[in-house]
Amino acid sequence: MHSILPIGNETIYLCDTIPNMPTTFGNGSFACVELGDAESVKAAFEVLKEGGKVFCEAQETFWNKCYAELEDKFGLKWTIMIEEDCTCTAECSSGYNPNCACSHSACHCKEIPKC
Repeated sequence: MHSILPIGNETIYLCDTIPNMPTTFGNGSFACVELGDAESVKAAFEVLKEGGKVFCEAQETFWNKCYAELEDKFGLKWTIMIEEDCTCTAECSSGYNPNCACSHSACHCKEIPKC
């Protein structure tokens, strides 16, 4: 089950676990939030990390200018990143670009959930 929740200019993606992954409290759902800039990503990260567990500090990665992963104090896992335009390059042709928002007719990126 997957959901996309547009809120203003931002987007929240929700998904559950894959079929062969055992579900226990806290790992059964994930939230993926795309924000407009690095400052917004870092601010959300700072709030959500209080009392939680950090997997990846808010930082630049090879796939996103500012990306973070954490589990909040309630056990919900979060991915927070900058919303970026799709370049629709080799990543798309290889089957998955997590930042794809293009409307290219041959692009299959949207068929795979972001989270």
